[in-house]
Amino acid sequence: MNTPPTDRALPTRFVLAGMLNTAVGFLVFTLALWLGCAEWQAILVGLISGIGFNFLSLGGYAFRDLTLRRLPAFVTAYLLIYAINVTSFHALNTLLRAPWATQAVLTPLLALASYLLLSRWVFRAAHRD
Repeated sequence: MNTPPTDRALPTRFVLAGMLNTAVGFLVFTLALWLGCAEWQAILVGLISGIGFNFLSLGGYAFRDLTLRRLPAFVTAYLLIYAINVTSFHALNTLLRAPWATQAVLTPLLALASYLLLSRWVFRAAHRD
């Protein structure tokens, strides 16, 4: 059975994988906006395209656990992050009126929420079964 990483390198690995995931997701988001998608659609396209990639990079590299039984909780966590993203995006974008800037401001906050959800629920809870 895999055990969760308890070493001090976990936050560093999470940040490195997250930087790659963020770059890919932001690129997909920007491309979707450029192609004419509404903001919520662009966020959704980024989410869907990133789930598989992010599961591999975060699960495999950051948390060192690619157990497929974690995938439903991982997807649920990402859907929750999506809901937070869309809600926050619309509130903040009314002030900034620049979708790219709005998403850039939200990204670090969403990354922190993602780390907390993944480290304390997705990749920890399954080790208790």
